[in-house]
Amino acid sequence: MPKAMRLPDFPLSGLVPIEKPSGPTSMRTIDLIKPLLCESPLFHDPTLTSAAEKKAEVKRLMKHRGGLKIGQGGTLDPLADGVLVIGVGKGTKLLSQFLHCTKSYTTTALLGSCTTTYDSEGPILSTAPWQHVTREIIEQALDRFRGEIMQVPPIFSALKMDGKPLYEYARSNTPLPRPISARRANISLLQLESFTPASVVPGDGGHTFKPPYEQLSEEEREVYFRMSRLTREAGIVEKEFGADDDTNGKGKKGKNAEKGEPVVQHIDIPDLPNPSANAASTSADASTATTSTLVPPTFTIRMTVSSGTYVRSIVHDLALSIGSAAHVVTLTRTRQGRFALNNDPEGLGEIGTSIPETETATTTITTKQDTSDDSNDADAEWYVHDPEGPGRFDFGDRKTGCIPWSVFERAIAERNAARKAAAAAAAAEEENAEKEKVEKQKEEAIAASEGVTEQVDEEGQANAVAAAPAPTPAAARWQPKDWEKEFYARFVPC
Repeated sequence: MPKAMRLPDFPLSGLVPIEKPSGPTSMRTIDLIKPLLCESPLFHDPTLTSAAEKKAEVKRLMKHRGGLKIGQGGTLDPLADGVLVIGVGKGTKLLSQFLHCTKSYTTTALLGSCTTTYDSEGPILSTAPWQHVTREIIEQALDRFRGEIMQVPPIFSALKMDGKPLYEYARSNTPLPRPISARRANISLLQLESFTPASVVPGDGGHTFKPPYEQLSEEEREVYFRMSRLTREAGIVEKEFGADDDTNGKGKKGKNAEKGEPVVQHIDIPDLPNPSANAASTSADASTATTSTLVPPTFTIRMTVSSGTYVRSIVHDLALSIGSAAHVVTLTRTRQGRFALNNDPEGLGEIGTSIPETETATTTITTKQDTSDDSNDADAEWYVHDPEGPGRFDFGDRKTGCIPWSVFERAIAERNAARKAAAAAAAAEEENAEKEKVEKQKEEAIAASEGVTEQVDEEGQANAVAAAPAPTPAAARWQPKDWEKEFYARFVPC
């Protein structure tokens, strides 16, 4: 029988990894789960016992200022999913450590086209041949991206200089005032996981990904290629981690940058294929294909990288290096520091360093005021009920991996349904009360018109005996919801 252990003092403060879904931003993801946390006893002061006090506590926690402190330790783009480390309470002070840790990703890329954002969220910038690309060609090209490399983020959508997007310089054909800031990245693991052949129709063994429909106009393409030329002419300098992309001439650019000498003269990646030149080759390739509906292949790579690495840039540059183009269609962060997306038995001990290690977390929950030996009294205020005895509750095994987003989806749906039902019940109760009020007014009017008066006893009280007030039910004992169990099973207190 494992030894019982105590929960950390309420309200909880610490870290927990969740699985961010693809679609919402990282902050939107937090906004979606915040009401659950604010309404959970896990984050309430245990000395609050009355319903009014608890309601006021929830209202206070929901406030933007002075409410529940909650943050995340490394933003994921809306397209991306996977590990998102959440800090609650004092745990928010620990989130900075996840900005400087190694991270692992799995990404799938679609060959044949590149976009302004290097992923499927942006419009197509250019197309390129892909029929020559094989698994072997990609594997051979990976070698040049392993180890320490220099990276520049998507220059069309992400870079500014002196507060001005680079494409504004390109539109006016104005030379850049200084070199582009590149970031040094370390790729400790880069491995091809799969290569899916071109697809003709669904179910033919291919894939279902399709390139974006939106494309840049000829004028916008010309601006991009002009911007690419200006970037290369200006040169590239190393940017220290933490410096803004928009340095306004005051950012840190490495040791040699102070002398006006680029640390890296250029990144050895071919230019984007020229759209006009592409048209002829694409039509020629299409004539040899069995169908014009052929969708290019995809490839999936797994990587472990240093902080600040642009995963989309790796995919973009890799495709250019093999004479093609590609953009990211899926991106999953599988690990961030000590937190992994899936169950990791090796990580259990590391996570458990902040919590006494037991096979099961059979927890005694008490108030802060009452921690004496007789605190197992069934009438104690902050105990949860368990069939094995008062004051005991089995939270289950400690777990690694992230809380699946499906757990929060169910909890959010249940909360919304409960709120909707409560609102409907309140509306029905109000309607019934209004009806009763109207009926009573009618009865009183009839009685008054007939001259009927109510008989009164000697003490001036109504003859009708008032119904005795219903006994106050015992305070409902807290039964942790499924999401609360999953939360605590992975929670790391601080």
